[in-house]
Amino acid sequence: MKSLRQATPPVSELSLDGLGINFEDDEWFLRRNVIDGIVETRRLDFSCIPDGWKVPIKIYLALAMLGRLERSTRYALVLYERFIVLRSFAVWCYEEGVDSPSDLSPELICPWTDASRAVGRVEAGATRMRAKFICVEDFLLNVGDVSAVVRAEMVRVGKRMSKEASVAAKKRKVDDDLSEQECLMLLADAIKLIEEDGPTIEAFMGEVMAIEAGRLCSAGRRMNSFYIAKRSLPFNGFRSKALAKLDPRVGYGEQIMLKIAEGAAIFIISLLSSMRPSESRRLTTASVKPSNALGMPAGAETSDLIEGVLSKSGRPHEWVAAPAVSDAIAFLERLGRPIRDHVGTAALFVLNMYRGRGPAEARDDQRGARVDGYVALRRSMRAFAEASIPGLDSEKLNFRPLRRFMARFIARRDRSSLGALAYQYGHLEARITDTYYVGLDRDLSTLLEEENANEVVSAMDDLISAEHVYTNLPTPVIAESISRMNGVLERASTNLEVMRMLGAGVVLGPCDWGYCFYREARSRCDGDANGPNPGKRTPSTCAGCLNFTATAKHAPWWELRRQDLISFLKLRGIPEQSRRIAEERLASTELILKKIGSSL
Repeated sequence: MKSLRQATPPVSELSLDGLGINFEDDEWFLRRNVIDGIVETRRLDFSCIPDGWKVPIKIYLALAMLGRLERSTRYALVLYERFIVLRSFAVWCYEEGVDSPSDLSPELICPWTDASRAVGRVEAGATRMRAKFICVEDFLLNVGDVSAVVRAEMVRVGKRMSKEASVAAKKRKVDDDLSEQECLMLLADAIKLIEEDGPTIEAFMGEVMAIEAGRLCSAGRRMNSFYIAKRSLPFNGFRSKALAKLDPRVGYGEQIMLKIAEGAAIFIISLLSSMRPSESRRLTTASVKPSNALGMPAGAETSDLIEGVLSKSGRPHEWVAAPAVSDAIAFLERLGRPIRDHVGTAALFVLNMYRGRGPAEARDDQRGARVDGYVALRRSMRAFAEASIPGLDSEKLNFRPLRRFMARFIARRDRSSLGALAYQYGHLEARITDTYYVGLDRDLSTLLEEENANEVVSAMDDLISAEHVYTNLPTPVIAESISRMNGVLERASTNLEVMRMLGAGVVLGPCDWGYCFYREARSRCDGDANGPNPGKRTPSTCAGCLNFTATAKHAPWWELRRQDLISFLKLRGIPEQSRRIAEERLASTELILKKIGSSL
């Protein structure tokens, strides 16, 4: 947050002509390129904002679009969300007798936050209200001509709301919404639909297009003779649960079939690739790069890749595509090819145009290509879920819970996969994936805590029973620590109790090449209060660190390292600096092996 606000530039200096926007207009249209030249617009209607608030809000949004604020953005959806929040704030203030930002008094800040809280879920409401407050705070401190008293009140309320949101986030119970069994049942049926019913659907749509020729009226609508011919088409039924009771020849069966089929494909893509819907909407027919086109050696088993752009950061990204994901995308490509060729686009999700208005009913701006929207994709996915599991509460099915489900499903079985999950999700750090996707799962947190306790107890047992221990600490210090561990193990009845009894004493971190008796003050890897620095925690660093110990259990690892270093030193033409580093590491390795009782 800024302590001093820069002077608000005059309106004459805020030109948005480059964005196709006239500052003086009461309607702004934010254009967003989705994919392949398809543009979507968001309309900002300032006519419903009180006059005293209208220009300041316009100035704030213009500064954000021109990159003159710390929280600048040109992302249409973000700007639209800020507009909605500021419009609501301005209307509420006007109803309270505040004609402009300069008339705002500090006594109104708290009542506005109370009036704007989401009704119902307390924990979620605190987080949402904090997000609204940040938007209003940024507006008032950058554009609003408010007094120093109002600024001080904003700071005070902001700190309180930040604490409330933090406490609410810790208390918030986040469930997978759909159970693991339900998700797996839906996934199995979706794959079955694509693999076994997909060819039937494609063949049926081919026959529909054939009988459609000559059976359309001048306005483009299907004639009665078309429906008569469609009912006489051969049909042997579907195999998936979602389509088992559907006859596409009757009534709206064709449209329902397409909707359910698209929903099955969306479910597979969203669950197995973990793409956000805004990222899925940008898929094209050329997004998937087959493994045989990636230049891998013959015989190497690799997955296909999906090329795209992360919606939040705008960074190019590649998602690993399971075979089922590649099949689902290929199915959508084939199914939407006729309409895609007709409107001239490579966008993947255009099937909603089949089920939308006919050519005669469509407005001019609807005749061109358009990508299925978020709501349309979710409706299709829910239609598939309802058809696949009758009685299922499809309202629970959303895209974000599917991303959470996949992260937890994998981490419950292999927590070492967090790095791979972070890459798939487009996170720069595994900590983000762990905190916002995996870490919200309380059952999983308990499992990880227990597993960590098991590792520590196993390490303690090894150290207590080891005849030889390598350490850089003085003998009395390590002997005292091992004695304390022995006492803890004798008194504790469970592994988790061991962790609690250790308390703020020695923190023990097992790894492949030894144990870390971590203390920040003597850390060689520049660790902090949270533990060792994972970026600098290497065998070479650990070998000379006062926190490091090793036992005979680690001898095989160090023996392999010794052999690798010897092989490296036998190479010809090694730079002198590299040779010296390798020799130092070899000497350190041999010292460790000698102390832990190796046969060296």
